[in-house]
Amino acid sequence: MPRLFVPNFGFEEEIAGHSLSRSASEATRGLIGCWDAVLGPTDAVCPIPYTRPQAVLTDCSEPWEIVPWGWSRPMVRWANSICPVVSCPDPSVVEMLNRRRWGFAREKDIEMAPRGSAVVESVEACVSLLSKPASEGLGWIVKADLGSSGRGQRRFGSGEMTNEFVTWVSSRLTRYGMVQVEPVLPSVREVGVQYDVQAGGEVVLCGITELLTTDSGAYRGTRIFRCGEETVQGLGRLVEMLEPVAEQVAETGYSGPLGVDSMQFQSDELGEGWRPVQDVNARFTMGRCALEWSTELPVGTRGTVLAASWGSAEAVDRRVARLPEKVTGLRNALRFSPPESPPTTGAGLVLLVYDKEGDALEIEAAALRAIQESTDT
Repeated sequence: MPRLFVPNFGFEEEIAGHSLSRSASEATRGLIGCWDAVLGPTDAVCPIPYTRPQAVLTDCSEPWEIVPWGWSRPMVRWANSICPVVSCPDPSVVEMLNRRRWGFAREKDIEMAPRGSAVVESVEACVSLLSKPASEGLGWIVKADLGSSGRGQRRFGSGEMTNEFVTWVSSRLTRYGMVQVEPVLPSVREVGVQYDVQAGGEVVLCGITELLTTDSGAYRGTRIFRCGEETVQGLGRLVEMLEPVAEQVAETGYSGPLGVDSMQFQSDELGEGWRPVQDVNARFTMGRCALEWSTELPVGTRGTVLAASWGSAEAVDRRVARLPEKVTGLRNALRFSPPESPPTTGAGLVLLVYDKEGDALEIEAAALRAIQESTDT
């Protein structure tokens, strides 16, 4: 059966009964090709907005298997409107798993929640907690119950809270009934532990990716390692810590992709440690999609799926093709999202393949500079 991948990247907003803002929607248009490494010869990706897929539906004589970014109630209704049979997890279970309240409870269960972190349900409780110094002196971060890619969260350092900040907290409480408050920890790295939860309850560990984000928490890229090779040293203990969490997800009856974001931190006071359950994503993630490229990496290489913007859509593919000539250690580069050439967006995804011993950070930065050049050289 051909699969129709549906880019409902506003999944969290769908759960909350809201629409993705125009700016956020535009920012995700360049991600529509994220499934490129997953697609089979009869598969397709639904165009954005996914509610108007006439061209794709007309091209296929067989019923589709619907594979969305995430199973919200609106997605289930839409899938049922175009397919005679839809196989999906209970959307109320999906909603529960993706709420931060559920993930925070699991952190408490395994006694790994950051000191001082809490779920609060009133403005007064939030103000009281933020008036105290954070454990690491780096301030606090306040997160809505639903959110992704830096959306739905604010940082607070010290001093008086502005009226704008209090209003934002109040609006999140009105919408979700709670916010999660946690100390900002000095991050060493963030990783995504990628699972597939089978319909029978079996949990399969697919791999581990390294998550790259901006200071505001927005997605910047994913580092991947060749399939079958050691991914990142010292992650056996992390996987052990997450086993009961993954098992609890399976016990809810959910089936499908599961990504758990974890953060390694290091400080003088706390030493080195892990925050294993930073986010639970019972849906596709950029890391899960990027992991599919690991089977394509040659021996002696690793890769990065990089979120990149470009000034000239007409020139970007030419610039990407020339990257190996300009960036030391880079073997190959491919702009794969959005799939059309030239792209119809000002940003998208680029796969970088480079020597295993290369400095990933330097290679990524050099590639971005070359892609964003104002003129071809």
